[in-house]
Amino acid sequence: MSETGLSEEEAQQLAQETVAREIADKSAELQALLDLQEVGFTPRSALARTPPQGFSTPLGTMEYAEGRVAAAAAAAAAGATAGKRGLSSPEEVQEAVRRRIAAVRVGRKEVPPMGGIQLRAARSPSPPCSEQGAEEGAPTEKWVGPADPVTSAPVEQLAGLATASTKGIMEAVRGKTSKLNKDEIAAIGAHTERLGAVVTHLLLRLASAERDLAVAREKGRENTNQEAPRHMPPAEGPARSFANALRLGRDNAPVPIMRPPGPAVVIFPAEDQKERLKTAEDTRRALRTAVQPAKLGIQIAGLRKVGNAGVVVQMTSAAAAERLRKAVPNTLRAAEPAARQPLIALTGIDQAATLEDVIADIKEQNLREEEWTKEKIGGALRVVFKRDRHHGRTKWVCSCTPELRKALVTRGKLFIGWDVVEVTDQLDVTCCN
Repeated sequence: MSETGLSEEEAQQLAQETVAREIADKSAELQALLDLQEVGFTPRSALARTPPQGFSTPLGTMEYAEGRVAAAAAAAAAGATAGKRGLSSPEEVQEAVRRRIAAVRVGRKEVPPMGGIQLRAARSPSPPCSEQGAEEGAPTEKWVGPADPVTSAPVEQLAGLATASTKGIMEAVRGKTSKLNKDEIAAIGAHTERLGAVVTHLLLRLASAERDLAVAREKGRENTNQEAPRHMPPAEGPARSFANALRLGRDNAPVPIMRPPGPAVVIFPAEDQKERLKTAEDTRRALRTAVQPAKLGIQIAGLRKVGNAGVVVQMTSAAAAERLRKAVPNTLRAAEPAARQPLIALTGIDQAATLEDVIADIKEQNLREEEWTKEKIGGALRVVFKRDRHHGRTKWVCSCTPELRKALVTRGKLFIGWDVVEVTDQLDVTCCN
């Protein structure tokens, strides 16, 4: 037994296997050097090799190697005139030898298998039928061919294959070498072909799914037509209208309609009470103290505050409003609420013009119809405030009746004396035409 625990026969066999493996590696390197020599690459200096330790190379192998190296050097001298660039350093020679040995050993295992629909015919979805095949014991047609995972892979896996192929293409292009060699070009071609096969399979599956969906819809439509009675025309629903949309069902409660507000009464402090009743809250407190709705038999719908220390009392009927007016004490006074009138803007009026002159010019130069008299225009038009403009012009903001507002705003411009005045709404409402 040796120190390593192996028998002499096992140790001798292990030594022989090691020697044979080293001889095979050196033979492969020598063959790679010869191949490089044949294509015109010549090493300009000898390769520094470190002999393996622990065993000796047989003498016959060394003589054979020396002869092959001498022959390679002679061939290099003869092929130097072929125009090929020689390897400039031992490192380049070692790199070239390493690539060739790796290509021989690996055999391009990193390249994905070639296959798919581009290399063989697609399988028929159903085997052919014949009279002989229908009989028992008759030979049936069987599919014979290489199995390809692309044909049965799900859509997610196909997408992953496409991504992996794209990454492989980029890795092959971005190799360590500055120029692509034949192996890298072959790898790029294989990856590209594989990617095309994956995309084609996806397209075929999509087309098949769309065709199946169309067939299923057609069958469903035929079944619906068969179940429906053919002698009765389809019932037409009621015409679409606002009345039909708002109509309630028999079991639904009717929508309550809001009653219009009743008359209102405005309460202000009396002239001699303005020093004591200065705010609307003071007026409201005095009114609630002096008037008792229960004793008068009236109903108050609402109460809100307004300017000038006043309050607006909303009543439910005209009779109730009249009773409230009569029950107001001497410290307060009742008045009718003023109706809100539209506001119009007259822009560009001369500062020296008066309201009477403007009314006369509106009648004589613009509204010459018989229905609009000076008295009617004067009663419907009231100046709210004025605003100075440039170059001696002013802007009048007036309140008027809806009829007068329509007659003036539709014209757009008014002729007032020697000037042209623009007429617009004070608050312009933006709307879509």
